[in-house]
Amino acid sequence: ASRVLERRQADGPGGPEPGAHAAEPGASEELLTEVEVGYMGLAARFGSTVTLLRDRRVHSVSEPNEFLDSLNFTWEFAPIGPNRARIDLRLDFELKNVEHVLMWDTLQDRVVGEYLSCFQRRCAQLQQRDAAGGVGGVGGVG
Repeated sequence: ASRVLERRQADGPGGPEPGAHAAEPGASEELLTEVEVGYMGLAARFGSTVTLLRDRRVHSVSEPNEFLDSLNFTWEFAPIGPNRARIDLRLDFELKNVEHVLMWDTLQDRVVGEYLSCFQRRCAQLQQRDAAGGVGGVGGVG
């Protein structure tokens, strides 16, 4: 489960292009979120800062918790044709102890599969909203 605690315009590197507004391509937004994850009796809650560069990139940096020293991920989008995009996911993390590393080795295909399923469900929600006349985009959260 996750929730957005705060939403604001992003500044600095990767921030909005000159003259861009939040609903325009190239606009950047920053979200402070709280995420709760669990599997097989293990549960963790942590905060993340998510930077959205509309229609180009979603980047998240999570705070350390009892299981992770670090967790960063980046989704990058590149158009490859009409209504099509290449999506690259980069996931970098450091686990705190060897037991969690062994568990990750056993479960990584399932965890990544669920991660991708969540992403696909969110894309479908945004596509339905756009078809109904809303404002969206893969990098847009709403």
